[in-house]
Amino acid sequence: MGSLTFRFAVTSKNAERLPELAARCSDFSAPLASIVGEWGRSNAAKFDLSRGMEESGVYEDADTYWDRLTPPYMKQKRRKGMPDWLMVATGSLMNSLTTDGGYAEYVDAHQAVFGNPLDPEDALKAAVQSPFRRVIFLNQKDRLAIVRELKNYLGFGDNYKDLLFARGAAAVGTRAEQAAMDVDFRNALEGE
Repeated sequence: MGSLTFRFAVTSKNAERLPELAARCSDFSAPLASIVGEWGRSNAAKFDLSRGMEESGVYEDADTYWDRLTPPYMKQKRRKGMPDWLMVATGSLMNSLTTDGGYAEYVDAHQAVFGNPLDPEDALKAAVQSPFRRVIFLNQKDRLAIVRELKNYLGFGDNYKDLLFARGAAAVGTRAEQAAMDVDFRNALEGE
């Protein structure tokens, strides 16, 4: 299995915010937990891309290609009634990597360790997988989620998800209110 380590620099044009940013940098557990959850949900899309692709293979990302099946293995899967779906024979591995609680997950203030399926058979499948079909990886969407989550956490603090949700809900409410005012204005003009 692989690992990903990254470092980033935090800069602020507002010196008054430095103590607040320093406090946030002491505990990244909130955004790291969110990143782990997003990775699990992103895995469903990765598996969806491979549906019906056993004959051709599929690019999961610019760096990750799931190679096609060999004709003998494809015939074997069909005889057993398994679907035309790369990396899915019984669905057990896919379920373990897309379901909360299906894969190992450890998060603390400065690290997140995740990805290995908890089921021993699925863990073995992931560990001895073909180099032509790497199943545990971070694609472009996952990497963008990491940047987004860290940026939002540093900008808004621990409750950044609640603040962003409230901001979005307020924007929806404002648009609905504006639409209602437009209708009222149009009705007033037509009534004259």
